[in-house]
Amino acid sequence: AKSGAILGCFLFMVYATQTIGLNYTSATASAFITGLFVIFTPILSPLVLKKTPSKIVLAAAVLAAFGLWLLTGAGGSLGFGDAITVLTAIFAALQIIYVSKYSPESDAETLVLAQVATVAFLSLLAMAATETLPASFPQNALLSIAFLAIFPTVLAYLIMMHVQRVLDASK
Repeated sequence: AKSGAILGCFLFMVYATQTIGLNYTSATASAFITGLFVIFTPILSPLVLKKTPSKIVLAAAVLAAFGLWLLTGAGGSLGFGDAITVLTAIFAALQIIYVSKYSPESDAETLVLAQVATVAFLSLLAMAATETLPASFPQNALLSIAFLAIFPTVLAYLIMMHVQRVLDASK
């Protein structure tokens, strides 16, 4: 459960920084910058997994960084929202790396349950600290929350846990 809670903290930070960043940058810039996780994953992976990525993976990361640089205007400035969104990419990379670390030695269902429960708990704390909570939730809102928690979240991360048992984080 501890491993899942750690994964949940990284995932919560992905969601939180993405949400904050979107208040200060465009959705297009945010999506594009978030894609930097593809570059950060092989760069940060050796620090956690103690395995150096192959030369091909590193070359691909360099090419992706160069392509991103070209697509973003070759040297444009980074605004506040963009900088926060870079943190999103870093946290996403760390979440992927730690999934690779924990998934081979843990039960996938337990990891996902602990991860999603941690995200839910931290999200409720953040919501309580920053928003006025409604007196009640409409039933259709609760059904939507349940649907979104199960299908695009739990199932997606469950598949990810199983796949990353056999696939390197940088791939």
